[in-house]
Amino acid sequence: MRNMLRVAVSTAFLAFCITAIAQDANEPPPSLRNLLITKYKLTKTAFGPNGTQVIDAGPVFDLKKGGLFGVNPTSFGKCQAQFKGGDIKPPGRFCTAGDPNGRFLDVGERVFLTKLDVNTKRSTITIDVMECDACNGVQQVSSLKSSVVFSFAPGFLDNAAPGQVSDVIDQVLGPDEGAAQQPAAAEQPAQPVAAAPPPQPQQAPSQIKKGDSPAQVEAAMGQPDTKINVGPKLVYVYKSLNLKVIFMNGQVSDIQ
Repeated sequence: MRNMLRVAVSTAFLAFCITAIAQDANEPPPSLRNLLITKYKLTKTAFGPNGTQVIDAGPVFDLKKGGLFGVNPTSFGKCQAQFKGGDIKPPGRFCTAGDPNGRFLDVGERVFLTKLDVNTKRSTITIDVMECDACNGVQQVSSLKSSVVFSFAPGFLDNAAPGQVSDVIDQVLGPDEGAAQQPAAAEQPAQPVAAAPPPQPQQAPSQIKKGDSPAQVEAAMGQPDTKINVGPKLVYVYKSLNLKVIFMNGQVSDIQ
């Protein structure tokens, strides 16, 4: 009876393991979008009274090509440019003329990525961007937003590796190397500046001693900057050494 129970438990455990392995094998691989997001991290935005606003800034990217038209952040829509075969087709005049405050973004402008969508059926990837005003050092904040659609050959995105796709995206939106280096420099802890040691009082040369005559002091230290005669008292002042040699009755009586 015990042997039958052991066999039943072992069989059940084996079946459980086989089921678990089968389930792991059937789990879908990470989507292309999730893989791309690891490189093209998005900036979180929210629509407020002044339009679209950044609430959690992500990495900064450089515009490598012109043709993206930026619209006012208060606008709900965007004018989409098309990128295919290495060339950008700007949005039509019907869209660009609808926003008198909009303009085409310049090559080299720095932007945030706010949205990334992958459509395998249409073989397209759509990326929304927004100006990084602080990064561009503008005097007047505009925060214009735009969008670009990357078109691929039919079926390409079904089995494309993330690197193949990023090679295309980087032609338009390349990582901003200057912004990447800036945080790294900020992370370096400031080195404490060593305080200058307090000035040490100048010590009289060992050749000078009490009882020496003025001639002996001058032979050892040279002529003083100042000589002060007060009756039997004579004072030699050496300013560079911050030193005073005091004579009484022709002999060194004190060294200060």
